[in-house]
Amino acid sequence: MNTLKSKELKVGAMVLVAFSLLYVGLRFLKGINFFSSSNTYYAVYTHVDGLIPSNPVLVNGLNVGMVTDIEILQDQGNQLKVEMLIDRKVKLGPKTVAELASNGLLGSKIIKLNVETNISEPLESGAKILSQEEKPFTAVVADQAAPIVDKLEKLLTDFQGSGAEAKNMMHSLAQTSASVDSLVLANQYRIALMLSNISQTSAQLTTTLVALDPTLKNVEKITADVASTDLSETVDHLNNNLLALQDILGQVNNGEGNMGKLLKDEALYENINHTVQSMDSLLMDLKEHPKRYVHFSMFGKKDKAEKEKK
Repeated sequence: MNTLKSKELKVGAMVLVAFSLLYVGLRFLKGINFFSSSNTYYAVYTHVDGLIPSNPVLVNGLNVGMVTDIEILQDQGNQLKVEMLIDRKVKLGPKTVAELASNGLLGSKIIKLNVETNISEPLESGAKILSQEEKPFTAVVADQAAPIVDKLEKLLTDFQGSGAEAKNMMHSLAQTSASVDSLVLANQYRIALMLSNISQTSAQLTTTLVALDPTLKNVEKITADVASTDLSETVDHLNNNLLALQDILGQVNNGEGNMGKLLKDEALYENINHTVQSMDSLLMDLKEHPKRYVHFSMFGKKDKAEKEKK
């Protein structure tokens, strides 16, 4: 009998130990370390958006604890009380804020502790922490998209306002294109004739340039010859000729030489002028009375005597 009771006690003890190990193991898998010292704090939220126990609690990205329990407070407007187990080494002050945030793109929730510096009076275990909830993803998207939506609305408004002008412009452009087409069709023969004339002119210009090529070569040769000529000698010779001409003009101006006397001697001018007038009178008289100066007769002096009698 005693042996039977002893076996039952052993079996009961083993079952108790097994359940204890299972409980500790499950809590350990959830992140609760029974062998480390921790403090318990809580914060109150209106929404937790998928936050569950065992979700991590972070300080500047470092895991310092975990969520242990979430309780609904129906007597406080169905707010949610979230309990957190925080490493005792992390001191929290009265201004510490527990911010509910998203962990990456998958949407899992975490709690970020915004811990102030220079904490003079740390909170005791079991104290309440200030809470802050992040904006829903839809609200964030709406805030980011609001400026874009405003710009799109303004763009659409401007486009609607300028739609009539664009339509009128397109209509005018179509009319202009039709007018140009009709003008081209009406003057198609003239355009073809003009293009033909341009082609002929181009051909003639090409022929002319070919014909001018020897002339251009001669000009180039003359230019080269002029460039190779000793210009200083030519200029000196020209200066000497100009000096000689200037000397001759000086003599003429001074009345020296035949040309100078002709230009400066008034008596010579009067004599020449009187002689020219006399010759002019003589020529006029000769033209009017040629018989006074010219006598011609086949019968000699008899003819002359008869004419004198008459």
